[in-house]
Amino acid sequence: MSWILTLYSLLGVWMVGRKWTAGWLVSLSCQVLWLVYAIESSQYGFIFSALVFSWIYVVNYRKWKNEGMHPRGERV
Repeated sequence: MSWILTLYSLLGVWMVGRKWTAGWLVSLSCQVLWLVYAIESSQYGFIFSALVFSWIYVVNYRKWKNEGMHPRGERV
């Protein structure tokens, strides 16, 4: 299961790197899955990392949005 979550996380990062807005949603939704995985597998360290990554994604998305970036990376 962790391999699938890792691949899903990498997909989100790749999409953000290509300046696709949906990449932020993929990345953030993956953190919810990491939280579930952490609880179900009793690997509670993943809870901390999922919360930190979620915070980073939200902060960076807001910054990205406020800079006026379009999905294709063009400035307004």
